[in-house]
Amino acid sequence: MLDREKDYFENTDAMPLGKRRLSRLNTKRVLQKISNKRTGWEQGWTAGKTSFMKTYPVKTFPRSFAKTSDDVFIQVSIRLVLGKTAKDAPIIGLKGLDVYYRYLKRIVIIPQKEEREDVDEEDRDEEIEFSEGKNITEYTEWVGSYLSNSNMARQFYQLIKAIGKSKLERIVARTKKKNKK
Repeated sequence: MLDREKDYFENTDAMPLGKRRLSRLNTKRVLQKISNKRTGWEQGWTAGKTSFMKTYPVKTFPRSFAKTSDDVFIQVSIRLVLGKTAKDAPIIGLKGLDVYYRYLKRIVIIPQKEEREDVDEEDRDEEIEFSEGKNITEYTEWVGSYLSNSNMARQFYQLIKAIGKSKLERIVARTKKKNKK
């Protein structure tokens, strides 16, 4: 019997956008800024097995987490939620998106003597993409927001549409296959 791959976000629930926890962290503006990067994937996005991932430098973050002089990033993973097609969804069968994010503060960057071996795009996942190697870092907890028919959801639909319909359909097929196991 095949082992199912471990879900990187198994202990994180996606909640509707706009909850106090999200707005208190001022994250809504950061996510809107990210979702407006629609010019394609030259911005450093990576397509994984079931998600799209990016580590993005930010100036807006919880002040309890870092000082303004710190090197702070937001790590974002967009996962497709399958089901009855949402109104503005770019492909059939896309019910919405789970957007997971956390803040990361790099304290010390340790240069790697040997490069990390390249992994095919289809074999990438969150564990590979968000691994910091030997760097000394501090993280916030992962938080997930569920987006379906809101203005923010439409912005993220436009963002993922930029990579092309065929690539989205392949990820949907992989997700369905993964869920059947």
